Amino acid sequence: IIVGAPRAQSTLPAQRNVNETGAIYRCSLSTTSTCNVYVIDDKGNRTIEQPDSYTYDNEARNNQWLGGAMDGGTKDTDKLLICAPRFLAPTANDYLMNGICYWVNDTLNETPVNVQKISPLRLRSLQLKM
Repeated sequence: IIVGAPRAQSTLPAQRNVNETGAIYRCSLSTTSTCNVYVIDDKGNRTIEQPDSYTYDNEARNNQWLGGAMDGGTKDTDKLLICAPRFLAPTANDYLMNGICYWVNDTLNETPVNVQKISPLRLRSLQLKM
């Protein structure tokens, strides 16, 4: 079973200074009932020095709630979608809470393979100022 812990504090080296990144756990339902961290994203916060004119590429993972939204099938061979709905793309003047999702083809392995990042709302053309 895959479990989301949206307010968990990551112990990954790149995320030690990031507050409550959230975490995903892959747990066995056998008699030992062990759970291990299922690393979907091992990156920390980052600032792009020379951003492009197409997307907002800065990334703030503080309080992003990784695992706050998840969907998948009932088998390890089914696809899995894991989201961090409070993921930020900060700019000089704004904090754009665009969210981010990760697509995994299956959960057969102890660590995810070929994880696809989905974050279409980071496009500059989709931003709206009030």
